[in-house]
Amino acid sequence: MKMVKLQGLDADLILTIHVTNPNILPVRHSATSLSIYYDGSLMGSAHVPAGSQPSNSCQLLRLQARLNGQELAQHAKRFISDLNKRKMVIDAEVDICGWANAVLWRPKFKVHVESRIVVDPVLLDVVDQENESRLQFFVK
Repeated sequence: MKMVKLQGLDADLILTIHVTNPNILPVRHSATSLSIYYDGSLMGSAHVPAGSQPSNSCQLLRLQARLNGQELAQHAKRFISDLNKRKMVIDAEVDICGWANAVLWRPKFKVHVESRIVVDPVLLDVVDQENESRLQFFVK
């Protein structure tokens, strides 16, 4: 995570996310929004544009996110404690809906991804990260 600028109390961030498609089929997905939480409260979001990914591939997405400074201010005591510990836990989740590109078949899917990210709030470095995803197919 890298802080770009502050507007009032809001913070704009660039999120760099590594995405993998380990499947034999290329996929396409619609636009969605990634939600960012701190201390159980929604702090902000990032727009995920519609896109595609080839089979058996990895790519980096760079997403612009905005964190609500007023919401963060309501967690000031926790934030100051996290600053002193240089350890801040941020949760994120996203639902990605799309379809696979097969010749005569376009199976639809939904992937729900939850991430727990531990960040050094001073240097804005990611210290640790855990991700969990659940895939659901829709066959017609």
